Amino acid sequence: GVKRLCKKYGTLFIADEVATGFGRTGKLFASEHFDLEPDIMCIAKAMSGGYGGIGAVLVNKSVYKSAGEISHYSTYGWHPLAVQASLAVLRYYRDNLDGLMKNVEDRSQQARTALSQMPFRKGGKLSIIGLAVAADVGDEAYAARVTKRCRENGLLITTSGTRLVMFPPLNVKKEVVSKAMKIVSASCR
Repeated sequence: GVKRLCKKYGTLFIADEVATGFGRTGKLFASEHFDLEPDIMCIAKAMSGGYGGIGAVLVNKSVYKSAGEISHYSTYGWHPLAVQASLAVLRYYRDNLDGLMKNVEDRSQQARTALSQMPFRKGGKLSIIGLAVAADVGDEAYAARVTKRCRENGLLITTSGTRLVMFPPLNVKKEVVSKAMKIVSASCR
């Protein structure tokens, strides 16, 4: 709907893929799930696999042509470690994308199955797309308690209001997801 409104009013459609880009949702970019072609896309975190701060802005041909000559400068940009890490990560994605996406699909389903059986006090409405995983437990204080218990038991998760939020790595192993789900289950009680 937003894309249609942008087109109708001549506004650029910008997709923020900083947290979701590079396979997090089971496709290279989350916008692909919805057949969206952003005019501008922001990417970052996964570019270097977390080894260095780096980001990029991608634009379509139309935006590129309309921008004219652009001068690029950044006081923090082009850090050699971040650039080298990004090149290594991009090569890894190029060579292993199919396997990574298969793992994302399998581990996503594993998490979905386990979370759907959790003893959340208020049901736990799931919102899962690939390895962007959230369970709305309906109570902010309860979510905070579960998160605290998970951390005490070795599982780093976070909250967003009443939701428990997890962003495991794309290459997370089956055994790790299984252990994580056991910690969440024990922490819900």
